[in-house]
Amino acid sequence: MSQAFGALRGIIKGALRLGKENIMKKNSLLLAALALVMTGCAKTAAPDRERSEVKLLDGAEPERSALTFCTYYGDTTEELCLFDCEIEWEIVNKVNECAVYDAELSELDGLDGNMYSLDIGGSDGWSITLTWQDGFCVTESGEVYYTDMDDDFFAELTNGYEWKSSVNRDGNMLPNRYFFANRGEWDAKYLNKSAETVPEGIDVEVISVGDVITAKLTNTTDDDLMYGVGYGMQVLLGGDWYDVPPKEVVFTPAVGFTLPAGTSVEKTYGYSWYADLPKGTYRLIVEGAAAEFEI
Repeated sequence: MSQAFGALRGIIKGALRLGKENIMKKNSLLLAALALVMTGCAKTAAPDRERSEVKLLDGAEPERSALTFCTYYGDTTEELCLFDCEIEWEIVNKVNECAVYDAELSELDGLDGNMYSLDIGGSDGWSITLTWQDGFCVTESGEVYYTDMDDDFFAELTNGYEWKSSVNRDGNMLPNRYFFANRGEWDAKYLNKSAETVPEGIDVEVISVGDVITAKLTNTTDDDLMYGVGYGMQVLLGGDWYDVPPKEVVFTPAVGFTLPAGTSVEKTYGYSWYADLPKGTYRLIVEGAAAEFEI
């Protein structure tokens, strides 16, 4: 926006220097300046795209939610939070004023540069999130848009407000990155390498894979052990294991079950929140133990 107003000032100064004989040219220049400002945070025009009426943070309720702003620099994610609803509204309105154009998931191929995300509570009780890279924005439900936001727009968000907390996390922790990472095959650029698995006395074996994953858990120790309902999923790419990001937010209840010493139990694991997994070699992680399977 600051670039737009800078251009506006230059155009107006040039127009005012014109003589009366060029009054029509001056009017044309002023109209061009007005059009420039009305584009808001415009970076570039998108004449071949269909303009969408979507407002990226429509339905946000800053009065009941903090605003989280994240930047992924290629190896770490910086997370900033804001708890002032007046300033949150200022940012929400700034984002909603940006031009948005319809785009396709396939256009996310080959993007580069920093990634940014915004996360705020909505009127329906769920979070409203957007993740941006190289002009393209993906929402929490997987809609893809081309926007006139750019790196300068997000730099102004970083430096133009007094964020109340800052946390740095290893890896890519942005929401919606499932859609960047999975476009019919996994793109390791958006995935995080898995930590080394450390079994905790329970062995796991995948028995079958269908609508759910059926696995056998075996207590290999002489003591009774506890296990929960949580699990992880990893994919093998280029000889390395990567954590599979869920498509949807996953809430795991904090419950535990007893597995007596030397006994086994079959458990099923629904994985619908991972959506359509591309073909490949995967492994299920339960209580630190890993079991491979194919899709």
